[in-house]
Order: sequence, then C-alpha cells, then structure tokens
Amino acid sequence: MYKMFVYLIKSIFTLFIVCNSAWAELTPEQEDARNQGLFFLNMISSAKASPFLEISAGAGDTESQYYLAEILRETLKKVFKSGEMSPIT
Repeated sequence: MYKMFVYLIKSIFTLFIVCNSAWAELTPEQEDARNQGLFFLNMISSAKASPFLEISAGAGDTESQYYLAEILRETLKKVFKSGEMSPIT
C-alpha cells in the first residue's frame, strides 16, 4: 500500500511539473524575443536566432525550446562532419 501511495504522489508531482511548463505564459518582452528568433530562423540565420530563442525557451516556451534544440543539432552535425570533433562512442 505504501509503494502505491508513493507512486501516486510521484505521478501527480510529475504531472504537475509537466503541465505547469506546458502552459508557460510569456511576458511581452519574451514574446517579442520569440517572434524575432522565429523570424531569423525563417530567414535561415540560426546564429542570429539563437539569442532570441534562448530568452523565450528559458521562460518555458516549448516551441522555442524545440527550435533551439534543432539549431544545436544542426550545428553539432556540421562540426562532426567537418572533422573538428569526433562523436563520443
């Protein structure tokens, strides 16, 4: 019974954390930064987009977090492809 109670509490806590971050409200400044970041991203300028997306991603905006991760993934792919670094295996 105790294990079931602990599992239930952990599940509720996890659900609360996930829901809280999914409904993050952005301030007007964070919303502007998000829009600027998406604008630069659409203009194929990920270097200019990153600082703006970091602001809104830090505030919990999931779309900004996704695009920031995509920028990082593409950057790392270019670095590994150029031979500057080797992937950790």
